[in-house]
Amino acid sequence: MKSIKKNIATIELVVFGLFFLILFILKGPGIYPDSQTYIIMQSGREPVYPVFLALLRAVFGWLPGIRGIDGYLWVACFLQGLMAFASCIAITRTIRRHFELSEGWEGLVALCTLLPYVMTPVASISHMILQNSILTEGICFPVYAIFQCALVDALFEQDMDRKIKLYLGTSVICFLLVLIRNQMLVALAIWGFVVICDYIRHKKPVGILVLMLGVVIFFGGKWLGYKAYNQAVDTGFSGANSGSYNLLTTLMYLSDEEDINLLSDEYDRTLFERMYGRIAENGLGHANAPEGILDRAYHFEDSYDVIGFDIQQEVLFNAATRHAGEDSRTTYVMEKADVFVKALFPAMIPRFIGNYLVTVVSGLERSVSMKGEILSIYAWILWAVGIVLFIWLLFGDGIKEGIQTRETWLLGMAIISILINTGAISLLIMCLSRYMVYNTALFYIAVVLAIRKQLDRRN
Repeated sequence: MKSIKKNIATIELVVFGLFFLILFILKGPGIYPDSQTYIIMQSGREPVYPVFLALLRAVFGWLPGIRGIDGYLWVACFLQGLMAFASCIAITRTIRRHFELSEGWEGLVALCTLLPYVMTPVASISHMILQNSILTEGICFPVYAIFQCALVDALFEQDMDRKIKLYLGTSVICFLLVLIRNQMLVALAIWGFVVICDYIRHKKPVGILVLMLGVVIFFGGKWLGYKAYNQAVDTGFSGANSGSYNLLTTLMYLSDEEDINLLSDEYDRTLFERMYGRIAENGLGHANAPEGILDRAYHFEDSYDVIGFDIQQEVLFNAATRHAGEDSRTTYVMEKADVFVKALFPAMIPRFIGNYLVTVVSGLERSVSMKGEILSIYAWILWAVGIVLFIWLLFGDGIKEGIQTRETWLLGMAIISILINTGAISLLIMCLSRYMVYNTALFYIAVVLAIRKQLDRRN
């Protein structure tokens, strides 16, 4: 038996290693519109990834370029692939440790860990290879996987003192995640939800103290990290939040021509007119969206980056160049975004809610499957299967038994993680595959283990 398990572990290492190595050799670093903002350490960005690239540039900047891409970016790409490899191994080992998997089930779990790295290249328009991308996703995905492993370890730990330490350690990973990518605020919400549920299950008041301390660590560290980075790279900007700027992109998508009247300042009206005119001219606004929930969501998805990068960024930063000093351009743009959002949002709440709901539907689909008519049907069947399995696990042998079953907690954690991520992302931005597949592997693994549990019950 030990020999078989050792062979399975070796096969996993070889398969994972070949998968990431082949993609590294064939594709190399992926450069995307956002990549340059990290390479030049643009202010307003999350701090960890620009610093990561800067350190590699300092150490490996002498390396010659390959295929027109700087040598140090190849080093970054290789290290990101190595991190992805390690995270897939970590998830597989964590699940095996807590669920006593046979060789066949372990192999299936191992394959599930590769799903995010397969779905995004296949599903996205850019065919992005996550671990090769010179974007925050390159390191955020593997760190998030480690966060999931730590959270599972804490959830199933029986010793309360060790459980507390594991939960606090996981809150530190949350803090690191949000310094890598702002989207990872969802990690804190997921962590808090699991802590509260675990506290209710064990009826230990110390859980509330852990929750409070974890929140302090998270928000205090986030504020300090962003402030330090932004002051270092832009002496005129010390802010840490681009939420208003992203929300403005959504509001410009939802705008109608008469919304210019919501702005009182004449120059703000001029800026709105410039942005709206180009949006309308190119058919990028909500008025040009087709019928159908998913088609509307896809239109918003296709328009969002064009509005944000090609129109909004150009118009607002050009205005900043004329009206603010070089060191204050970013501050000017963020403040102007705040002004626009405060003026436009109250009148657009009904439109915003409608757009939010169709985006959530798209996000739930993208979290477990890919874009496409048949794949969309598959996604909703899979969601139905997952929910039915969860209800069966929880109530099949009585709720007292169900609430003690590890498969119940893992599937519940996976479902809640997807719901939290989808709900949060849809508030500010569109639900691209690369934003949504953070919890895909965990969901599939949890469904696989729930099916195994049902099969065991029948036998």
